[in-house]
Amino acid sequence: MHTAISNAYEKEIEMLLAQANTTISKQKDALVKANDQGQLQEKIAELEAEHLAERKQSQKDFGDYKASIKSKETKMEEEHFMKY
Repeated sequence: MHTAISNAYEKEIEMLLAQANTTISKQKDALVKANDQGQLQEKIAELEAEHLAERKQSQKDFGDYKASIKSKETKMEEEHFMKY
């Protein structure tokens, strides 16, 4: 009788341990997934910041180019009118 109760307790303990291990595994997987999601969010934020910086630089470069072309155009017009 004593061994039957002992065996029942051992089986119940094994079942509880298995459930606990399953719960821990699920929580661990959820943490890993959340961490991965957080890293993705950080990477997206980095890429957005990089994109904005490149966009600003491109706009500045284009503005400088337009100013340079306008200056050359004005100079050419002045030279043309001086000849005639």
